[in-house]
Amino acid sequence: MTFSKEKKILIFLILSGFILRWILIWSLPIINDESMYFQDASQILQGLMPFRDYLSRAPGLIYLLALFLKIFGFHLWTGRLLSIFSALLTAFFLYLIGRKLFSEKTGLIAAGFYLLFPICLVNTTYLLTEPLQQAFLVISIYLFVLGLKNSKWFTYLFSGAFLGFAFLVRPSAIFYLPFFIFLIIWLSPSKRTAFWSLLDGLFLTLGPILFYLSWQADWWPIFMHICLGLALFKRFILPKEILLGTTGVYWSEILTVFRHSLFFGLILILFSKLLFFKKHTENQFWPIGFIGGWFLVPLASYLAFSHWEFVYFTEFLPVLCLFSGVVLNDIIEKRNWILITLIILALFLSIGFSGYLFIKKPVSGTWSVETVLAGVDYLQEITQPNDEIFTAAGIFPVLAKCKIALNISHPTVYKRPNYLVYHWPTPPPFYEILNYLKKNQVKYILNDLFTYRCYFRQSPQLEKYLEENYHLIKIIPNKISQPVEIYERK
Repeated sequence: MTFSKEKKILIFLILSGFILRWILIWSLPIINDESMYFQDASQILQGLMPFRDYLSRAPGLIYLLALFLKIFGFHLWTGRLLSIFSALLTAFFLYLIGRKLFSEKTGLIAAGFYLLFPICLVNTTYLLTEPLQQAFLVISIYLFVLGLKNSKWFTYLFSGAFLGFAFLVRPSAIFYLPFFIFLIIWLSPSKRTAFWSLLDGLFLTLGPILFYLSWQADWWPIFMHICLGLALFKRFILPKEILLGTTGVYWSEILTVFRHSLFFGLILILFSKLLFFKKHTENQFWPIGFIGGWFLVPLASYLAFSHWEFVYFTEFLPVLCLFSGVVLNDIIEKRNWILITLIILALFLSIGFSGYLFIKKPVSGTWSVETVLAGVDYLQEITQPNDEIFTAAGIFPVLAKCKIALNISHPTVYKRPNYLVYHWPTPPPFYEILNYLKKNQVKYILNDLFTYRCYFRQSPQLEKYLEENYHLIKIIPNKISQPVEIYERK
């Protein structure tokens, strides 16, 4: 089998991206979100069910992570390997989108940026929701572009299904739905087929999961009434569409689960600008409008939040890499050396800026790889199979295969009570934690800055109990933040 020059370059880029990320696995610090996802996935393997037995989030990520842990074992690199595979998949489909809409060289530049640019390298190596969500989204967008090209209903169906997978990993993916609908209205020759196929594909993914969540939250009567009403509406108002009201079920799920529906209006306003663009330009320019709309989706979704973290920028990376591919390819073909020089300078500035952000690591809930490995080794030495450990740094006992007291995988919700959903499992109040420590004679407490801020700083009674009933047996240095302390019951 012979490969063209472009295919060889793509293979080289993918291999380089994998090697660089594999190196970063062992140098990037561990953050508390990674610890929480590890604990969520390990509890699934213990037979517990998220949203029923314990508070969780990102079911699409933690179930896939549980599968990775089952296959590859409980290792520090297992979770990050999932993010690395997601990044490689995203880059490959970015290449396909660039080739389909513009040219093969544009696709290669986009994939190269996503695989090798420092910000992309760092943010797609951590075990977070963004890399996997972007992989599902880029696959969904590629299938949607195929649908616009070939008008096949099943491409829209699978596009909707992957959009549903992305939603299960990170809910902000649902903001792409109006984007797809507007593109169908503007560009698809078979609008009805495309529209209902897309929504039914989304329903096929979300239906079982969201029905289960609504059942656990005691919302199922509302769910079924809305479902029935919308299904009847679709059956009698749109009799030509023989889809048994499945799209109606989808809309009912959105109404019962998704809480940011007001921002759909904002997105519609943003995309009306694209509608103006489409009607006042030639059809060959629509891919540029497509890229612009793709960028507006995460921008609009984050207007719904009052806070911003740098890792959220990951959701903008695929479309920015694709846009960079378009611009750079055009400049290279025109041989505009002044612009090429300016872009090289801008790239150096971007690399320096991303390097600064890499060095400026978070403080709370951050541990160096050496600290985690040393802590895991020590816990394996001193603990017995039935010993429990109380901590917010769940990655230590999870990797050491120890029991975690109370199975609280998301302790940060104590500081964000609005995160909880009524009737879902919630963390126990502090007095229940204190009673549990007394009643079950929990043998070890692993305390670090993250655990201190989640528990002991907020409950003086817990801190006093630690001082009176436990003694320090090990201090593990942590070059990223404060050291990790392991206490044993007196």
